Amino acid sequence: MGNTGCAHYPGGLAPVLRLNPDAIITGEVDEYPMRAALDMGISMIHVGHARSLTPGLERLAARLRGQFPDLCVVFYENPRPWTAV
Repeated sequence: MGNTGCAHYPGGLAPVLRLNPDAIITGEVDEYPMRAALDMGISMIHVGHARSLTPGLERLAARLRGQFPDLCVVFYENPRPWTAV
């Protein structure tokens, strides 16, 4: 789940909650959706925006390398600017 964890997303968590999840993994989440999930007993894992994009961008870089062998394609994983303690 990407931006749907953000309070400014019009649909909010509603589409995800209809699936009756045990947990939600999100790349972005605001305080209100996080509190709503907590109130409903649903675990929420927040991996961070940049990290949630990484798998798709890695696949895109690999596909571009395959389709355009003469093109220099470099995937750069943006390191987290913070460390969880």
